[in-house]
Amino acid sequence: MESMYYIGLDVHKRKISYCVKDRSGKVHSEGSLSATRLDLDHWMKTLPQPWSAAMEATMFTGWIYDHLKPHAAGLKVAHPLMLRAIAASKRKNDRIDAGKICDCLRCDFLPECYMASTAIRERRRTLRWGRMMMQTTFDRDTVLFLGKIWGGMAVGFLTLYFVMSHHWL
Repeated sequence: MESMYYIGLDVHKRKISYCVKDRSGKVHSEGSLSATRLDLDHWMKTLPQPWSAAMEATMFTGWIYDHLKPHAAGLKVAHPLMLRAIAASKRKNDRIDAGKICDCLRCDFLPECYMASTAIRERRRTLRWGRMMMQTTFDRDTVLFLGKIWGGMAVGFLTLYFVMSHHWL
């Protein structure tokens, strides 16, 4: 039976810090990489197999989760507030945080949170955009006019938004 490797990821907008440990807790590798799909692809090729990863939920977690999911034996997202309660420490930096996330995953102490599907996350993003548009414009006709100027996505969204918003009224 192959030994599982555990990876803790501390995700930021431009950088991802990681820590890879084996089942016994021995550090296999640690470091950081740029938060791009290309760098993630190169990094994944260097990982020992099989591996399971965990990361804290941030606003940048979604695309990283979607990119890593097909390659991982397991992928979890940690609830940020509960994780801070477990991993409270005076010494903090990205490398240490990645190591603590890795240890929580390895010992099965990770406070997991729900990760919505890509389609649901995309719909939420579109609805947030529409709500912002509605709050910054005065009337429906102005919004529709701007939607026609901005093209396909805006027109499709605005139609969906008005249908859904009037459905709930």
